[in-house]
Amino acid sequence: MHPNKIILGTAQFRMKYGLKKNRPKTNSEIEEILKYIKQNRFFGIDTSQTYADTEKILGKKDLKNIKIISKFIIKENQITQNTVNKTLKNLKVNSIYAFMFHDENQILSNKGSFIFDELKVFKKKRIINKIGVSVYNPEKAIEIINKFDIDIIQIPVSIFDRRFLNQRFINLINKKNIIVHGRSIFLQGLLINDKIKNPNFKDYYKKINDWHNWILDNSLNPISECIKFIHGYNFIKKLIIGVDNINDLISITDIIKKPFSEINIPQKFNYNKMPKLINPTFWKK
Repeated sequence: MHPNKIILGTAQFRMKYGLKKNRPKTNSEIEEILKYIKQNRFFGIDTSQTYADTEKILGKKDLKNIKIISKFIIKENQITQNTVNKTLKNLKVNSIYAFMFHDENQILSNKGSFIFDELKVFKKKRIINKIGVSVYNPEKAIEIINKFDIDIIQIPVSIFDRRFLNQRFINLINKKNIIVHGRSIFLQGLLINDKIKNPNFKDYYKKINDWHNWILDNSLNPISECIKFIHGYNFIKKLIIGVDNINDLISITDIIKKPFSEINIPQKFNYNKMPKLINPTFWKK
């Protein structure tokens, strides 16, 4: 698997994001990570105005040859043009690869069509190359795809969460020629860290432990298994991966550059019907 399939998520750069809540990264750490992804030809980065001061920090770095995806939420009385311009100003760039609705409910709201039409003007001017949306719910995703000519859709997908891996969704994606990015493939670290003990999961400890025990019993690398599982679905063109530090990034690069072994994930780890386990929006902060 080529590193060009990987998009680096930046939520961890300046926020205590995910289950581990690591400290924000320093300027030098961010520079080191950006330099590494350029040298290893990663596809680009995924960021957002809502990620604290991440965009402003990135704007002080060398972003040449890095494709940028930024997600947005337009608040009441905000103007779409101002939102786009704010990201461009923060990042100190004239254009970005993709601008994406951060909330599936916003594009489906009364203002959704109006915002989408305004973004198409920016796309026509080549300030935005692609328009997309980040989703949580498969039914809402299908509604959006049928209503809007979006270019990209970001879906949560993991060994525990296979809701989008159904033929109805895949057929629609292929019919509309929509680019799919898979995110949350490690489920914010839950699938790759066997030390996480969080009260959110007190009802699911056995299921989580079963997964980590299976990995241990079969002498497998959980990061490799998570990536390999998603890579097996050809309709998912890019994977968004967050890391805690440069060493994590190096480890992931080493994994994806090696040939993958056969995929053999048991069906029992499909927890589609357990939203409080697979959907971080249900997790208490």
